Amino acid sequence: LIINMKNFVLFDFDGVIANSHPLKTVAAREKFGVNIPPEQFCRAMVVAGGLLTREEYREVGMMAMNGLYPIPPVPDVFLYLKLLLDDGHSLQIVTSRTGTMLKFAKRWLKSYSLALPIQGVGYGLPKTEACEGLDVYVDDDLEKLLPLIGSVPNLLFFSWPWNSHEEEPVGITRISSWWELYNRVRYEIQ
Repeated sequence: LIINMKNFVLFDFDGVIANSHPLKTVAAREKFGVNIPPEQFCRAMVVAGGLLTREEYREVGMMAMNGLYPIPPVPDVFLYLKLLLDDGHSLQIVTSRTGTMLKFAKRWLKSYSLALPIQGVGYGLPKTEACEGLDVYVDDDLEKLLPLIGSVPNLLFFSWPWNSHEEEPVGITRISSWWELYNRVRYEIQ
């Protein structure tokens, strides 16, 4: 059964398209001398555990996202983005990045010959307005998905070791790979 309906799908950049998260470990070690394994590098745990302050966590995140270190793509992202485009879905990226970090993300996408529209909304700001009229939104940050319950019909929570402890509420579905994401959009989401 293949559903012929095409969807308007929006993706977060960091953690869904680009795998910048493990670079936070490198930045935290270089900048603050703390060794936090990538699978434990969750804002709530790092700040609550006293390993970094909220400001230091933000600084480490900015270092990881600004191109100081090569950012690898999330596994299989390009294969399945191409398949979604070939299936006729409308795809875009929305990110918390702005300014030079947004420019870097655009250059990063171009370096991989990926010509998707990308919009920056600002750090700590909700993505609600950018997600109006969507069929599907995918993010690896549960805090970004929660305000969209009820307004975006299909919310997908991209799973990583650092967010595996978070329980997604009704209305949000956890996915663990681009293969699973693609198959949900292709066969299950109407």
